[in-house]
Amino acid sequence: MAVSRVYNGYGVSLGATLIGGITEQSLAIESEIQGDVSSGEVWARWMAMYSQRVNPSFTTRAIDAALDILGTTGKDIDDLSGGFSLYARKREEGSTFADDGNHRKYNMTAGLLLPQTLTVQHRGDATLTVGAVITYDDSNDPVVVTDSVSLPAGLTDAERFTLGDVSVGGVTIGQIQQVTINFGLTATPESADSEIWDTFVSITNIAPTITISTSDLYAIRSAGIPLEGKQATHANTSIELQKRLAHSTFAESGHKTFTAAGMATAAQALSGIERGTAEIQIQCEYDGSNNPIVISA
Repeated sequence: MAVSRVYNGYGVSLGATLIGGITEQSLAIESEIQGDVSSGEVWARWMAMYSQRVNPSFTTRAIDAALDILGTTGKDIDDLSGGFSLYARKREEGSTFADDGNHRKYNMTAGLLLPQTLTVQHRGDATLTVGAVITYDDSNDPVVVTDSVSLPAGLTDAERFTLGDVSVGGVTIGQIQQVTINFGLTATPESADSEIWDTFVSITNIAPTITISTSDLYAIRSAGIPLEGKQATHANTSIELQKRLAHSTFAESGHKTFTAAGMATAAQALSGIERGTAEIQIQCEYDGSNNPIVISA
């Protein structure tokens, strides 16, 4: 058969905000199917679906726009007007894209959106991966697919952030190669009455970790990050992300700073042959006043 329909991704809607800079998106469906064998046979004669979960995710370079909505602890989709939507943009044979009104929309209105990881490498652009736990709202399917829709207007790709200064426990860490922030959110869905879809979800654990890779092995030392570890506080621990300026180098403002509290340790004192690297890991904690990770401009 000939190919008649081809689609690609588009921006992601978080309520009324259209997030651009999308580099990956996925809408996985996890179904538990049980087929029981009985009466000494080798095959199942009966089969049914016992549970199903919708697992969407996306990755974006628009970390400022996304984190402004999600924060470091996630967002209840119920609080987003119109919910959370992914789009499939239809291509036009012999051209680029089909006319508006010919695309697909995947809309989810209940559950939790969770920032998962933020990764940035030397000279690279920071990306944020966002996942979700989708629930059933007692009315609509967990994901509602609509064909022949128009794409939301206003898609942009105007944000780029890269590595800046890093300080851990009051020690300036130089020669940074990569920083990964795992927001450490565990969301637990609940169900009852043999419903196949979950109807309730809550955050049950927040345990962020930050991993910092440096080519300066001197960072692991008694006067730096000692083997026995070091306390990190919001006052002495920060990771700066520099905002890039289109058609130039860096912007004069709009940079982002992540501060953290917890314990910093040497996760890797030496790795590599041609060039050695070391890794510092911060296991974050609640200090009684602030979230384990705090974002500021």
